Amino acid sequence: MDREEYWKTLAESRLCLSPPGMGWDCWRHYEAMALGAVPLMPYPTILQYHPPMDGQHCFYFPPEPGGLASVMDRAMDRSADFTRMAESGRRLVLEHHTFPKLREYIIRETLAAAAR
Repeated sequence: MDREEYWKTLAESRLCLSPPGMGWDCWRHYEAMALGAVPLMPYPTILQYHPPMDGQHCFYFPPEPGGLASVMDRAMDRSADFTRMAESGRRLVLEHHTFPKLREYIIRETLAAAAR
């Protein structure tokens, strides 16, 4: 599927599976939230900057057998919250996870560290 079709599909989805790509902190997670889908993601393996919160922006699942199935059950029980969660996830991405916002964060933290 090309990029435009992928983005259109995400924008039309309420939930999406978002496995890690080349590391846990994959852009797939943020694309899904930016386009209005609630991602189902494995629990993080890194300390994150302004992380998506389970049940607020996304749903996390454990890697053990049955982990994805159990989070799907939990997500379906919360289907009435999908619109609110999608809006919250999109705000999180726009406030903290766009390239300009990440650049500002890196520069700010680097200058603060240099001052110490």
